[in-house]
Amino acid sequence: VQTTAWVYRAGALPSISELLNDDYAGRMRKRVYYDGSAAFSTFFIETYGWPAYRRMYTPDPPEFVVGKEWSQLEQEFHAYLGQFPDIQINGVDGYTWWATPQL
Repeated sequence: VQTTAWVYRAGALPSISELLNDDYAGRMRKRVYYDGSAAFSTFFIETYGWPAYRRMYTPDPPEFVVGKEWSQLEQEFHAYLGQFPDIQINGVDGYTWWATPQL
């Protein structure tokens, strides 16, 4: 969630549509997508619960699962991420994290 909040603040977070349609070809090459998807999953489970999250893996659209469209969920997700962008971890902030070459 933290790295995704930093990406969101930087304006580089893919949209929900992009996350849903990405090929996820390579964990390191697609880090922003993997982290973004994991953060969305965390947000969704914390907000709507595990049973609703599991129901999202059916052909039913989110309107049938939680009564909201993807655009509404994306707005809620962005608000959720808005809690975290100023947090530092071990003295490292988002700018320092993304400026450091990842091994």
